[in-house]
Amino acid sequence: MLSRCAVPLRDNLRRVTSARVRIVAGQFGGLRIRVPSGGNVRPTTDRVREAIFSSLGHGIEGTRVLDLFAGSGALGFEALSRGADFVTFVEKDSRALKTLAENARTLKVSRDRYRIVRGDVLRSLKKTSSEEQVDWAFMDPPYEKGLIEPTLKMLVDGNWVRSGGGIIVDHSKRDAIPEGEGWSLEDRRVYGDVAVAWIGLGGEEGA
Repeated sequence: MLSRCAVPLRDNLRRVTSARVRIVAGQFGGLRIRVPSGGNVRPTTDRVREAIFSSLGHGIEGTRVLDLFAGSGALGFEALSRGADFVTFVEKDSRALKTLAENARTLKVSRDRYRIVRGDVLRSLKKTSSEEQVDWAFMDPPYEKGLIEPTLKMLVDGNWVRSGGGIIVDHSKRDAIPEGEGWSLEDRRVYGDVAVAWIGLGGEEGA
């Protein structure tokens, strides 16, 4: 079960950001959110987010979402903008955590629609309860660090994603999507140096 160590919103949050990205569409479409300063956070670009959410269409509406290695929260906030009911953001970097909370304030997201969990993703993804299951899990781990396979394994073994849902991985095109029991690669598209993989539950990677 996810740690309950959530990050509170505070009026006196220190400004630790230097750039912004745009929410592409939906309730918050056109609004910009901040990106933490420094090189540790690499937000998913507008083009890639548009590709991801166009593939989901109305399937994001009314869903529960996990945003892992959340960074600025661009994927999770895009999901909320397009009608997701609830997003849980998981992040360990202190600057990113402050920025996540600030971005939620900027977008005026209702507190009953999201939660920010402070912690390492692999340590946080312990076996879930049925109340914490999600329809979609987004993951954007640091590139080429070997984190894709163990994160997929934790999601599948912990039964985090409901039947009919899936996992979407933003990754370096040089990172392969590993074969694994309990998941299959349904689609993979490359955008410059970035690739996006759509992972279905059940079976092994197909041809």
